[in-house]
Amino acid sequence: GETCGMHTHPHIAVYVTKPGVPLSYKMPDGSVKEGPKLKAGDSFLRPPTEHEHLAVKGDVEAVIVEFKK
Repeated sequence: GETCGMHTHPHIAVYVTKPGVPLSYKMPDGSVKEGPKLKAGDSFLRPPTEHEHLAVKGDVEAVIVEFKK
């Protein structure tokens, strides 16, 4: 049920350790996007982004690696 204000990420790699409900993101233009439903063992790469996490019921746990310059 927590939120996280607007922030940025560089390229990231994600490995899901605990599945959960899809996360919702508010983008800088005000639009809201829902992330994918994730299951344990899923992994993906994501390009740089700016967003805000919106509150959801439930959670998901993942290891996230940010690639810094």
